[in-house]
Amino acid sequence: MESIDVVVVTALPHEAAPLLGEISTDPIDVGALPDTGADTGASTAQGERFYRGETAAGLSVVVVITGAGRAAAAEGMALLYARFRPQLVIAGGIAGGISPSVRVGDTVVGEETVCYDEDATALKMPLGTLRRERSEVTPATGAVVLRDAAARIARRYDGEVHRGRIASGDTLLTRHTLSVLPENRRRLIRGAIAVDMESSVWVSFAHRGAVPIVLVRFISDHVIGGERLSFAHACGTAGTIIAELLRSCRRGPDGAIVMT
Repeated sequence: MESIDVVVVTALPHEAAPLLGEISTDPIDVGALPDTGADTGASTAQGERFYRGETAAGLSVVVVITGAGRAAAAEGMALLYARFRPQLVIAGGIAGGISPSVRVGDTVVGEETVCYDEDATALKMPLGTLRRERSEVTPATGAVVLRDAAARIARRYDGEVHRGRIASGDTLLTRHTLSVLPENRRRLIRGAIAVDMESSVWVSFAHRGAVPIVLVRFISDHVIGGERLSFAHACGTAGTIIAELLRSCRRGPDGAIVMT
């Protein structure tokens, strides 16, 4: 397994574009999932979603564009961890606001995640089905000082910076889908300040591997209020914040990756 200083994870190419435009990166083929002996369906996309590069500070970096949704996020992270051992993961992109305190144009630094549903349509269950009770909350692995630095960097942009729980699921949340989710699903969303479709997977992989992760989401829309920024503007801002987080990374005196 190859050691990498920093891995940057996004769901969409639009979110990674500002970052890829800043650092010298080349597409890489990471192969199929190990021990499957079968085509995972990812090989045709790998040339577009895995990139290797180096920062101006001399840190090695792999950029992973996992695709949207929990299944794509899990496949991308499994492929990543099958080959690389990162010292730090920076993950982010756009998300929806779910708390009255969070407005469109704000940024959320995730401190923990929870899964509120998963796509079981392959089992002929309706989208939004929770196949089993999943009330566990997964903390973002790593030193608080990294999240402090990420929040400080995000404050350079318009909007406020919030820290808290991000809820993820395969059902795209709107006022309507939130209202029809069963109570045990809605209970998992309470306490969250943002919702998306990948963060709980990204954090779960980092947590199991004991890899520090910095999770930053730019609020592109609000589930309750209905306000929405343009997709291009939101993704561009999210990607710019991620690029600045990576640009701030340095190797500390003890060899660990720090943000300055």
